[in-house]
Order: sequence, then structure tokens, then C-alpha cells
Amino acid sequence: MIDKEGRTENDVKARIGKACAAFIMLKNIWSSKCICFNTKLCIFNSNVKSVLLNGCETWRMVKSTNRKLQTFINTCLRRILKIRWTDKVPNEEIWRQTKQEPIDTQITRRKWGWIGHTFRKPASNTTRQALFWNPQGKRKRGQPRSTWRRNTDDKLKKWGTGSTSSSANVVVVVVVVVVVVVVVVVVVIVVVVVVVVVVVGGLPYMGRPLLFDRFSAFFSLNCSLPEDTIDFKSVGRL
Repeated sequence: MIDKEGRTENDVKARIGKACAAFIMLKNIWSSKCICFNTKLCIFNSNVKSVLLNGCETWRMVKSTNRKLQTFINTCLRRILKIRWTDKVPNEEIWRQTKQEPIDTQITRRKWGWIGHTFRKPASNTTRQALFWNPQGKRKRGQPRSTWRRNTDDKLKKWGTGSTSSSANVVVVVVVVVVVVVVVVVVVIVVVVVVVVVVVGGLPYMGRPLLFDRFSAFFSLNCSLPEDTIDFKSVGRL
């Protein structure tokens, strides 16, 4: 959910509240000694994290939002592992034990998966057109606010690629390069086959004359004979 100013903090706050409620409802599972640790992690990923990251592909990720989400995830994992706040256990160690990734990495992966899915839609699709839409009018004075598109473009520039508007051009260039490479490989294979045929065709076949030469010698001997005197059975024996 995006407000009038293009912010998503309210949606993130609502998602954290719903995920917290889902985590509290399952408190008997987290404290149970009959359920193994891997099962608890699967339940956490499917029932808590899925509620938290629902619609995260459209979030405007800033440092404050990332910090709130990561703090909630770390708190839940510490309760599952029964680690108290007095225990000096770094977050990296908790991520290693629970096989979790930083929340920023997970949201980035989901975002680019959604962007790829959107680019595969027809050009007339509303969702795809929204990626290239620019609002009309003049903005207020001051530094431009961080938006979803500006964050995405900054990620692309950081990785050494263009903006979202040039993604289609990148795809076209890649396709052209692949086609050129395939054509060059085919031409090389054809040239190699032709050279092999020419070289092998001029060599003797297993120490005997070629079949064409045998037929030529046979018909040169019988060309002056009448047609009814030619022994066609001998041709088969050749």
C-alpha cells in the first residue's frame, strides 16, 4: 500500500503488526520441546515471514524500514532459539544457525523476480506501463524524495547497469550477440565438414579404387557392346 506521497511506511508497519500477531499465536509451538528445531523454522518461514513480506516487492526500502524489519526477524529468531538479551550472540551467528539471509537481500530477490515477471507481460499491460510512468507537473523545492523507482535505479547503477528504462535494450543486445555467435559456430562447422569431405574424397578407400572409378571402368569396357549383351548381374557383383 502506497500513500499519496509515495511512501510505504504505513504498509510496513501494518505488516510487522500482523506478523507479530501470527508469531504470538504460535507461541506454544516455539516453546514446545516435542517439535524439532528444523520444523519450527519451517513453520516460522511459512506462517510468520510470509505474512511479513507480503507485497514487499513494492516497498520503498530505506535504512529505517530495513532496520525495523531486520529487528523484528532477529527478535523472533532469538525467541525460537531461546537466546536472552543478556547473551552476547551476534546476529550473524543467529543467521548462520537458522540459515537465514539479511532481510534486505530477501526483499531484493523478490523485487527483481517481480520485475522480471512484469517485463514478460504484454506491452499493453497496466502493471508494465506503470514502471515507465512519470507523474506530470512540478515538484516542490528541495531534495527529491526517495521513491521505489529511484531506489531501483540506484541499485542498477551500483551494479554497473542502466536504469529500468534501458532494460529492454540490454535484452535486445544480448539476443543479437547470441544469434551472431550461433551463426559463426554454424559457419565454422560447415567449413570444417566441407574440408573433411574434400580431403577424404580424394584418398583411396581401404586400399581399393573408389566405387565410382569401378563403375566408370566397367561401362568404358561395355560402352561399345549392344544393350542386350551387357551383363547387368556383374554390375551387382561390383
